[in-house]
Amino acid sequence: MTVLATLLGAALILAALRDIFHQLFHPGGTGSMSGALMSIVWRVFRSVARRRYPSLLSLAGPSALITVIASWVALQTVGWAFIYWPRLSEQFLLAPGLDPSEQQGFVDALYLSLVTLSNLSYGNIAPTSDLLRVLVSLKALIGFGLLTASLTWVVSIYPPLTRRRAFDQHIALVRDAESETGISLTKAGAEAAERRLEALTSQLVTIRSDLVQFPITYYFHPSDERFSLPANARALLRIAEEGVGENDSPAVRLSANELRSTADDFSAMLASSFLGLSSASTEEVLKAYARDQLRDPFDSDRE
Repeated sequence: MTVLATLLGAALILAALRDIFHQLFHPGGTGSMSGALMSIVWRVFRSVARRRYPSLLSLAGPSALITVIASWVALQTVGWAFIYWPRLSEQFLLAPGLDPSEQQGFVDALYLSLVTLSNLSYGNIAPTSDLLRVLVSLKALIGFGLLTASLTWVVSIYPPLTRRRAFDQHIALVRDAESETGISLTKAGAEAAERRLEALTSQLVTIRSDLVQFPITYYFHPSDERFSLPANARALLRIAEEGVGENDSPAVRLSANELRSTADDFSAMLASSFLGLSSASTEEVLKAYARDQLRDPFDSDRE
């Protein structure tokens, strides 16, 4: 019983630590449990939003974030509880007034695991063996590290979201300006067109890197469709295609080709990491991206 409980507890602890490492320090790695949890939460919210409450989808990202952190806490708590449980009667000292015969259940082990993970340490149950004293201290350090890492993760995802909103607004403003003036960005003068295309390319490269580093940001759904990348991505692709095929300036064609290549890389990342697509064109991926986000792919030239 002791060996089995210890092995099970160690497996749960290591699973949580591995997932934390992949999510926070090696997001491009494989086997991330948190990635599956985020996808499940997204599908649940997406299903409800599509049927009844569209605005509910904006809560999917924060809910996925909370779910992942809660899963880490739960795995650590239950894992350490399995290690403590078979040892409560012999290797832990109870405070006066506690009946040893009534403090040997799994709930007591969960209580001890929670107070040590949260660094509360009420002191009414204390380890007596040297190994357990070391393990309990290690557990407290893991709990402090988990709290710090979770808070850092929460804070760190908002700059990428801010950059994405700025990029979304940039595309929307370009799209509106083209519509109001009847002038395509790629035909607004070689120097100006080249500069704007390079700016869009640089921003899209940053957005792609942010999604690789912080995949949780994919599930943060903007409430304003006008400033939504899924809705505007095809318009961005159209701008690149116009610059590549309908411009006399070599510099503009080169900048437009860079933007198109960046869009291809961006769509390939979306297809493999979030949409589960293979052998799909950039246009098809961007349409699937818009559908997954419950958006209509905006393009003034679409059929």
